[in-house]
Amino acid sequence: MCHINGGNNVTVTNGFSQEVNHIKLQVLDPVFGYITRSNQLDVMVPYTCIGIMDSGNGLLVFSGNASNPTVVGKLPLAASKYPMFSVLTEAIISHKLELQGYGYSSGAVPQCCPDVTILDTYTWNGSAFALSSHQANTLGAQLYP
Repeated sequence: MCHINGGNNVTVTNGFSQEVNHIKLQVLDPVFGYITRSNQLDVMVPYTCIGIMDSGNGLLVFSGNASNPTVVGKLPLAASKYPMFSVLTEAIISHKLELQGYGYSSGAVPQCCPDVTILDTYTWNGSAFALSSHQANTLGAQLYP
């Protein structure tokens, strides 16, 4: 996620990891629901990397149980046009994940100033998440679809 420990496990206490090379992982409150239709309660874990300018906020989705959790998704997935850079809110609606966030209309837009709001919906296809709906709006005008 934040590449702070060479891909090894990172311990999080009270929502934060130890700082490594001025980078810290922050894990936010999880959201529970039935997404993968496995009759197991799934969990979405929002996270952010503090100290990295271009990291954005993401989401890990786990399935299974507390003794054997499995990562089944790392979101957002890259959309072909106007990909989401950072997740602001997440919800589970009718076995679908809905992520709202922001992005950029082009590579020329300064990183400080995202100019696109995005609403992405993901469905579970039995083995992975698929982007089933992608809406992007900037300055009040819908860009995509």
